[in-house]
This record gives sequence, C-alpha cells and structure tokens, in this order.
Amino acid sequence: MKKIPYEISDYKDLILGNYYYIDKTKYLEKLDDDNDTLIYLRPGKFGKSLFTSMMFYYYDLNSKDSFESLFKDTYIYNNPTPSKNNYYVLKLDFSKIKESSKNVYDSFRDCVVAGIRFFCEYYDFDYQIDEKDDAETILLFFLSHCSRLKNKVYIIIDDYDAYIKSLLEESEQSFKRVSSMAKAFYANIKKGIGSGVVGRFFATGNCRLDLTTMTSGFNIAWELTDDPRYHDMIGLTIDEVKTLIKEVVFEKDQEKVYQLMLENYGGYLFSKRVEEKLFNADLVMYLLINYEKFKEIPKEIIEKNSTFNCDEAKKLIELKQNSYSKEILEEILHNNDHIRGRLKDFFILELDCDWNDILSLLYYFGYLTIEPDKFGGSIFKVPNQLMKKIFENIK
Repeated sequence: MKKIPYEISDYKDLILGNYYYIDKTKYLEKLDDDNDTLIYLRPGKFGKSLFTSMMFYYYDLNSKDSFESLFKDTYIYNNPTPSKNNYYVLKLDFSKIKESSKNVYDSFRDCVVAGIRFFCEYYDFDYQIDEKDDAETILLFFLSHCSRLKNKVYIIIDDYDAYIKSLLEESEQSFKRVSSMAKAFYANIKKGIGSGVVGRFFATGNCRLDLTTMTSGFNIAWELTDDPRYHDMIGLTIDEVKTLIKEVVFEKDQEKVYQLMLENYGGYLFSKRVEEKLFNADLVMYLLINYEKFKEIPKEIIEKNSTFNCDEAKKLIELKQNSYSKEILEEILHNNDHIRGRLKDFFILELDCDWNDILSLLYYFGYLTIEPDKFGGSIFKVPNQLMKKIFENIK
C-alpha cells in the first residue's frame, strides 16, 4: 500500500518512497510552450515546493538516467518535451529565510550561497563563491562564469517572496535595504537571460507584494497566477481529493471525510474564468495521514504549527496600523459571502495600506478567496470554515 505524502516536498523521495502522487506533469508540457520567464503565485501549503522539485528532476541534466524510474506512469513520460533533462538547474529555496535566526538581508544571501554551492557540487562546476559579497553580486559573478557551460541554466525559485513576512516586522530602513538588494538581484537574472546563459526562469510565491521591487529590474516575467489554463497546476481538485479518499478511507467514512475536507480545506478560486474550486493539498494530506494511523476521523483538522494561524492573519489585517483593520474584520465575520473590494495587482509597502490592499493580502496568503463579479470588481469571501474560525479567534 502506498504512503501518504504529508510534508514530503522532494519529488524523488516521494516517487522512490512509494508515496501517492497526484500527477501534475502535464503542466510541464504547457510551461515549455509558454513564456521562458514565469511566475506562479499560490498560498502556503498548496504544493509549490513539491512541484518545483518535480521540475528540477525533469529538467536536470544529471537526472537523465533516472527519467524512467522517476516519471514512469506519468503524463510527461509518454509526452516528453525537448527540454527534458537539458538544463543545468539552479534551484533557490527562499523559504529557508523563515527558519533563519539572522536578519532578512543576511538570510537572503545565505539562501543564494546555499543554492549556488549545491549547484557547483552537484554539477562538479569549478567556481569559488566570495561569501563576503552581497547576494546580487554573488549571483552576477556566478552567472558570468556559467557562460563556460555547454548547456543553459534553468533558474527555479521556490518562495521568492518568503522574506516579505519577516520584513513586515522589521524597520522601514531594513525593508528599503532588502528591497534594493532584491531589485538588483532580479536585474542580474535578467542580464543572465539576455546574455543567453539563463535559458528559462520559474518562480513561485505567495503574493504580488514584492513585484514592486522587481518591476523595473525584472520586467520580462509573465505571471500565470490567474491564468485558467494553470488554475489547478498546484492544489487539489474535487476529483483528485475523492480519488485519494477512496484509496485511504474506509468506505463507511468516505463521504464524511470528503464533506469535512470540503467544509474546511476547499473553496479556493484563483481565476474568475474558472468555476471549480480547489483544496489545500497539505491539509488534505494531514487529515488522510491521521486517518490512516488511527483508522478514524481525527478530531483536530489542522496541525498546531500550521502556516495558517490567528497571529499571521491579525498581522495582515493590522498591517502598518491602518485605519481599516476593525472594519475589515467586522465585515469578514458578519458578511463573509460578499466583501466587495478590488484585487490589487501589486503593493508598495512604503505607502499606507488601504482597504483593497488588506483584502488582497488576505487573499494571496490564503485567508480569503474570490468570486466572479458581474459588475467587474472583486467579491472576496472566506473560503471555508477553518478560515472562518481563524478570523473568529482574532482578538
């Protein structure tokens, strides 16, 4: 019997470890036919890290001999693209910033150094990192040396905006310093693309909050966030959830488990041109692995240390001590089926936050979702009972 992949973010470990895998490889074919520079946003715990890990093994030159063992029985195995195992992959994981005790600026640089160091060891690439330099300079010098490589580099970034949450608690001076660094960092990636060293770029994140620091330095990225073709690339559909339930849950409990998941983990919409709502993948796996262990429906439907919590939601609502916080919370609690506003495309943290900023941030971080509005605006709503409980517990 296969195992439940709760908190398994390495694709190779998942496949070789005999875990259940919902095949998302058909999107590799779509991505290859799309823009070479892409950004895709989803809330935390939807499966972004696993997807980028799967991308790594598909595009990685060194994984060529492992293609059959890693991708057999998937869509892409029978429909490979010319990009299969054709790149040197530089994978940067900025989620590590949240775990670091250092300041955001140094943590960002550490993540860049770690990614480049792994690249050099993995591909036996002779390059010495000067760790005294800042992140943008380290990347610039590294990419310039990559011109010696026989194939192009594919840069894959997981949680590109992870440092934003940490910055919200730091000084304005700290924010400006990191913003300036991030702007130069992505400008150097653009240079790498322009020189032909970098062949493709793909980044995931939570929200458009940081795009303001990238716009002038990285104005070549195409965003897929609300593209209906990629709506369920990350996250689980109704059919995918029901398939997992049938595999794991006793028949007598299957409908109860599905309804529990629908009420508490579902309800997410990321495009007004799509009707089917998605489930949070990590929370679905959390319930399934607990059911498998104890052979009964668990009483706790969310892990205590989950990404979703009252403290984070409260910080977002009260961001920059805005004057809308009490009114927004009241609106969410008593009118959660139609909270009107405008979904913001980007944010400028140096400015005061308005009503639409707060609602949009809550949407990007997974506390609210959207509904189509025939009048052309946005209707925000609480996606499920779990999020409603979080808002109710905010003091």
